[in-house]
Amino acid sequence: MNKNLALNALLSLKSIIISSVFVIVGFSAVDKKASLFLNIFGLSIGMYGLANLILLFVAWRLKQKYAHKLCLTLSIIFLCGYVIGSLDVGVISGLEWYGILVVAVLVFFNWNAIKSVNKYKGNT
Repeated sequence: MNKNLALNALLSLKSIIISSVFVIVGFSAVDKKASLFLNIFGLSIGMYGLANLILLFVAWRLKQKYAHKLCLTLSIIFLCGYVIGSLDVGVISGLEWYGILVVAVLVFFNWNAIKSVNKYKGNT
């Protein structure tokens, strides 16, 4: 087995797990009794995870150059939305900063996996 193939498979597996967590957490937050803000926030988290899964599939199967650029754009938009969503009373507390940092690291892992697969497949 090629070393680059094994590395990309491992990165992809990690990205699939992270994206699946986003999908599960996001869509489980949607409820009839929840506020409109929470429903929109949950849907955006779930849709971001679903978009990452689709982009990972595009990077592996289709010969497209735009997968990692689109993932970077979606990641930046999602992270900005997450920071804005954390501004519940206008001030971000210390614990919320840790949450933002964790989400930023997970978003970076997803983007890096798609970028690595695109580079491996020669799509860049």
